[in-house]
Amino acid sequence: MLYYNHMVKAVFFDIGGTLFNSDSVGSSKYVVAAKAVINYLKKHNINLKVTPEKLAVDWKDGAHAFKKWSREKADNTDLRPDELVFKYLLKTQIKNLNDANKKKLVLLSNHVINTWKACGDVKMRPDVPKMLNDLTKSGYKLGVISNTDSTNFVIYRLIDNNIYKYFPNNLIFMSCVCKKRKPAKDIFIVACEEAGVKPNEMVYVGDTISRDVAGSRNAGIKACVRINSSLTEKSDKGIKAGDDTPYVVKSLSELPAILKKINAAKK
Repeated sequence: MLYYNHMVKAVFFDIGGTLFNSDSVGSSKYVVAAKAVINYLKKHNINLKVTPEKLAVDWKDGAHAFKKWSREKADNTDLRPDELVFKYLLKTQIKNLNDANKKKLVLLSNHVINTWKACGDVKMRPDVPKMLNDLTKSGYKLGVISNTDSTNFVIYRLIDNNIYKYFPNNLIFMSCVCKKRKPAKDIFIVACEEAGVKPNEMVYVGDTISRDVAGSRNAGIKACVRINSSLTEKSDKGIKAGDDTPYVVKSLSELPAILKKINAAKK
């Protein structure tokens, strides 16, 4: 019987770097992404009056400024897509818009962010479908906890890769909706409450010590399983190896066996 006291009942995943190889647009594609955003807004009769090269720099600087503010001054607070676009990503360009176009941009902000993110070279790890299928057959509740600036891009990515079916309870928690980013414990606690499990009945799977392992510990999650990605080294710069989880895997296909090990461990 799977469901007895303090055994793992739910497994939640990070998206970028974990189920997928990344969640960001590489620097080599910033200008391509900027051009896509400019063209998208032109279709809605909004002219940013900026070159792709200039927008690429402004967007990158705005994104870095936001993360620095969130991490250092706002206790990992996140913003709605329209707040992020107006205050950081298109802060300079907003000044050139009339009131009517500003109101229109509020409604389009989520799509603007999706347009940028769609330019990233993102691929699902090949072992993900079978792993999710195995966990589903074992009776685990599956969910997602993601630091993301779009309210629906995560769902689109799951649908496009034919794995949304493994999340039937729609237990998908996004920082821009919950208004807190990992490693804050808040988003983990909300996920546990919605899943109907205690923190020590959940395992979280991610790729960073700084966000995923630390966030899991902050929330009292039973264990965090970590897999390295192209994002790990940059995100965990300066983090001590001793802060890592004991459960580090090379492939997500190892997860079912790791869960058995976690359940068997004496606490």
